[in-house]
Amino acid sequence: MLPVFAQFAAVMFFLAGLGLLNLLWLPVLDLSFGIQDLGAIIRAPFQLWMWLFRQLGANGYWPAVYFTIGGGLLLFFLGTLAWLRNRARKRDVADQLVYRLSRHPQYLGWILWSYGAFLLLLQARYPRRSWGIAADLSWLLATMAIVGSLQQIMTVTGVRGLISYAVISTPLMLLYPLLIVLIPVSEGILTYGAAAIIGIPLVWFLDSIGMHATVVIAGLSLLWPLGDGLPPTALIGRLTVMISDYRESYWSFLKETWLPWLVITAVGILMVIFSAKLSFLVDWSM
Repeated sequence: MLPVFAQFAAVMFFLAGLGLLNLLWLPVLDLSFGIQDLGAIIRAPFQLWMWLFRQLGANGYWPAVYFTIGGGLLLFFLGTLAWLRNRARKRDVADQLVYRLSRHPQYLGWILWSYGAFLLLLQARYPRRSWGIAADLSWLLATMAIVGSLQQIMTVTGVRGLISYAVISTPLMLLYPLLIVLIPVSEGILTYGAAAIIGIPLVWFLDSIGMHATVVIAGLSLLWPLGDGLPPTALIGRLTVMISDYRESYWSFLKETWLPWLVITAVGILMVIFSAKLSFLVDWSM
């Protein structure tokens, strides 16, 4: 999934006009396109690792993948744990646990994990079709325009206000389970418009009854992207299927995501419900 979203982000970057920064490379590429191959130096540690394993008569590919991804994630979480422990003790400088080895263990862990993902992609079926995605964006642009028009019509006719009022007037005991369905479905229908129509009044309402707005927003930010895989718009879902050349039906694609869907939903809704008790996470980060 990493190259899928990386390519999507790259195309959005280009459509936003920022891709013009690539022009800075033109004088260099005019000398030789081979200069781009200098980036292959990133393979040097991996090649050294493979050479050492060959001396032992073993294949070091999967050990390298497991070590970099597993070690990177472990270092990241140990660094986060040490940072939280430091904040709980009200210390200004973290100098315990993994911070004795690295000044920025989370960054180091992320770099290791990213390198492992790079190694994993060396043998993965890379969706090269995604390089031509710019020619297939008409449906995406049309969907965005239609949703924008629908949102304006809802505003003019008063439907937007009616929906917002209906959400914030729902009893809490009913609202919490309703959010599990309402947030993804609204995103699947209105995409970015759902946050304006439902999200803003919902956050305001929950904040007014004593919940922590920042934690609520963080929880909702986990629930809303799930709707990007739901019809009728299914922007990210359709894009993923298209550029990864997925051959099965879209319904079978959705069924494959049921486990992470449940986990993300559970974490998101619990963050909303217990936002007041989780406010210490925000206080520690200040």
